[in-house]
Formats: sequence, C-alpha cells, structure tokens
Amino acid sequence: MTDGNGYRLFSWELSYFSGKVRAYMRWKERLGGVPQGFEDILATNDLLAGLLLPATGTMAVPQLQKPDGTFLQDSSEIIDEIERAHPTPAVAPDPIKSPRQCLAVWIIELLADEWMLPLGFWERWRHTLPDVSANHARYNALQWGSGDSQTKNARERLAAGENLFEVLFGLSHARTRPIGTYAGAQALGVTPETEGAWDLSMVRILEVLDNHFAEHDFCLGGQPTLADFALMAPLYPHLYRDPVPGYFLRTHFPFIADWVDRTNHTNALSARTYDQKIY
Repeated sequence: MTDGNGYRLFSWELSYFSGKVRAYMRWKERLGGVPQGFEDILATNDLLAGLLLPATGTMAVPQLQKPDGTFLQDSSEIIDEIERAHPTPAVAPDPIKSPRQCLAVWIIELLADEWMLPLGFWERWRHTLPDVSANHARYNALQWGSGDSQTKNARERLAAGENLFEVLFGLSHARTRPIGTYAGAQALGVTPETEGAWDLSMVRILEVLDNHFAEHDFCLGGQPTLADFALMAPLYPHLYRDPVPGYFLRTHFPFIADWVDRTNHTNALSARTYDQKIY
C-alpha cells in the first residue's frame, strides 16, 4: 500500500504482462524493497483515455507511475527501473558470482515474454469462440467489461464486454473473417494449420514446469526471481485464471497451480509463501 508518495501500477487482472509486474511488485514490497509501497489500480477506460494516453502515448497496460510523476510502460523497463532504484532484494542472481543462474533467469524471461505469448493468448481466445464447446465466453466478456467506467453492475459489465467482442474482435465471424484479437493470433503464428503444434508445445512446457515445481518452490529454489515473475505473465492471467485452461491446469498440472498461488502472494496458505517464518 502506498503512503501517497509511492508507485502507482495501472493494470488489468486479465492482462498478460500485468501478471508479471504485479507479482514482482508484491514481492518487492513485501520484502521491504519498495519502502514507499505501491498501489494497484484498475486501468478503466476513463483512466486510459484521460491519464495514461496523454502521458505515454499508449493505452497498453501495465503502466507504472513513479513517485516523481513520470510513467513507465514496458514490463521489462518497469522492473529494470525498480531494480536500479531499489536494488535489494535483487530479482536476478549476480552475473559475476552466479553467471549460470543469471543466464537461466534471462532465458526463462525470454521464453515467457515471447514464445509463451501466443500460447496464453490463444488459450483465452479460442475458448471464447461460439463454436467451441469448452467455452468461457461469458466470463471473458465480464472481465473485459470490468474496465468500462460507465457500467453500474456486473450485468452491464458483461453486456459491455460482449459488445466489445463483437465490435472490435468480430466474434461472430472470427473463423471466416478474423479481425482484432483473432487477426492478432494469426499474426503471432496461431493458424488452423499450426494450432496442434502450439498445443503440443504448451503441454511440453507445462510438463517440465510441473515436474520442477513438484520438487522446488520456485525456478531457482527457495526464493522467486525474475524467471518466476516472467512466467506469471502466461500462467496466471491466461492459463490459471481463465476458466477453461484454468480447469485443465489445476487437474493436470497441480504443482504449477500451487506455484501460481505462491508466486502471486495471494494468501493461499496451502501454497506457503516466500516470507513465511521458520521456512
């Protein structure tokens, strides 16, 4: 929590890179690395248009407002800046003392930021298509409608999300005339011809991670690093929180689900925490 002079994180719970930065900021604050604290703020459309766009030229989230009033937008830039300003505890191993661990952290961040982006993206949006039986379209519409400043209740937020899906994403004709997010999926390489390969890649990655987290609390052992926070981007908002992939993750890869609770620091006691005493 900020004292009024802390950092302000403008984010969405559903956002890929918000998951990365939010988990990092919680860890940094919890261990005393950000003494002035931070406030996590839902980036409503009013805030996007009235504050963030004029300040940074983009409505992409997450965005971090520093205590001096300036803004940062890219997730890696945000973390790099916080590390420069508040180096303890460090989010990555020392490259001189632990070069192999440091390299492993950066490689995992690259994997999460780039290769796993289409995986998380497509898991959300294919289960929103009207012709898919394992479907979470209403939930997805509700979470997307949550940023509409004009809505008064959950029913209106759901309607706002459904309208957004049709107007911007062409949900009813996504298979035949993809626009918006569905055209974006194809630009990322997810096409009818490659869907099976992406699915296989996702399962292989999840198998490796699940086996690792069966034995270790975090990527490098007992404390989280940048590798863990980077993996939160695909694994929390898209593969854990969205209903259809979330069910699949919990039932097939429970050690990853346990790790998500631990890394996200959401007081899931059974997952333990990185600052639990006598641990």
